[in-house]
Amino acid sequence: MPKRSWQSLAVVIGLALCLSVASFGSPNARAQQPAAEQPAQSSATPAAAPDAAVPPEETVVSGDKEIAEFAASLDLWTKQIKLLAKTIADDQTQDVELKDVPSQLAELREHIVEGRDRLKPKLDKLNDLLKELGPAPDETKPKESPQTALQRQKLSAAVVAVDGLLKRADVLLVATDQLTGAANEKRHERFTESLFSPVPGLFQHVLPAAIEGVPFQAQSVLAALGAWLKLAFSKGALLVLLLLLIPVGAAIAAKRFIRRVGIMRARRGGRAAAEPTPQQRGTTAILKALEICLPIWTGLAVFYLIASAS
Repeated sequence: MPKRSWQSLAVVIGLALCLSVASFGSPNARAQQPAAEQPAQSSATPAAAPDAAVPPEETVVSGDKEIAEFAASLDLWTKQIKLLAKTIADDQTQDVELKDVPSQLAELREHIVEGRDRLKPKLDKLNDLLKELGPAPDETKPKESPQTALQRQKLSAAVVAVDGLLKRADVLLVATDQLTGAANEKRHERFTESLFSPVPGLFQHVLPAAIEGVPFQAQSVLAALGAWLKLAFSKGALLVLLLLLIPVGAAIAAKRFIRRVGIMRARRGGRAAAEPTPQQRGTTAILKALEICLPIWTGLAVFYLIASAS
């Protein structure tokens, strides 16, 4: 496998691992952990009343419809990106499927950006509310009411939950960009390999068939040329001379015209600069190309006009 293919495969595997870690760290994944794995509450801290308990992050997510929908969309987008990463890493993927991967990633990226933009104002609002409450008073100041302390803790938990979802969205955006680059690079590698890959049966079938057809093609061209010359001489030698001399004269005239245009341009420009600009180089290249091609096409056009008129 080429070196670039190994690099693309490493990028895809790394993205898959990052997505797995992000998915494991989501509120839904943490909600599915057994109770035994949760940190035990310290026996020195008295248990709070049910109505005064601080909601965990997954409770905050499930308690808000907009946040819950965005979290569910993140899980769906993560699965789709993992599937596309496997498609890119699989060498058995057809070129047609690989061609559709960048467009699918672009559509996913658009959905992620739209969802992230809808949720960002909620985080700003929560931060503003938390800022209005202010920090918790220290030991030198009077204690605040339990309701205020509980409200601050709830807002802090909501800020952590929403900020975590937005960071997951940022990770997915980075993954879509990197996977798009990996898919395009793999398509480029396949195209390059196809250019330099040997043609099946080139020496056994293709070249022998082409060489075998050369005499027949040459014979048909010579026969057509002979028939045309015979027809031209039957109409008079003057027509043959016109067909030969006038196109050549037209080609020479066109070539001289291009040269004169170049000379006039050089005179108008004055003395040539020591280092010509890219525009001057481009104009010179165009004039050189016209000096070579225009006389030939002019001669052929004149030849065609005379031949069709005769």
